[in-house]
Amino acid sequence: MTAGRAAAGDSVVPARVGVPRPGPGPALCAQDVVVDLAAHLVHVGKRVLVVPPKELQLLAALVGSAGTVVARGQLSDTLWGPGAAPTKALDVFVRRLRRRIEPDPSRPRYIRTVRGVGYVFDTVRPSRPADHHRPPELVRQLHEGRRRAC
Repeated sequence: MTAGRAAAGDSVVPARVGVPRPGPGPALCAQDVVVDLAAHLVHVGKRVLVVPPKELQLLAALVGSAGTVVARGQLSDTLWGPGAAPTKALDVFVRRLRRRIEPDPSRPRYIRTVRGVGYVFDTVRPSRPADHHRPPELVRQLHEGRRRAC
């Protein structure tokens, strides 16, 4: 998969076609990812993705706790109900989600694995060469996670 392209089976809706940006309903935001729970859509930058329900639940759990490590057991409870044991199925869902939203799934910038614990949705973007074109205060706020880019 190349950067900016969707994984096989994704439904990608170009934003310019009239698909509304996240509305007043429940939406979660971190970096440039917006999970629109009311519309069941995920906005990644300018792309709008329709993702399967379990992946949407997983992403909502991670983005809703952005910057905090979410334990595998907690994610399993969210996806399959209380008392569900973490299985390799969780790893599969994370891998599929990375293929959909990450520019380079082999070097994730959104969903990071915390070995032996769980996953975290990073709130700080990695430094980008284009940062020198932005006002220094905005760059600092973005990197400190005080300001969201989406």
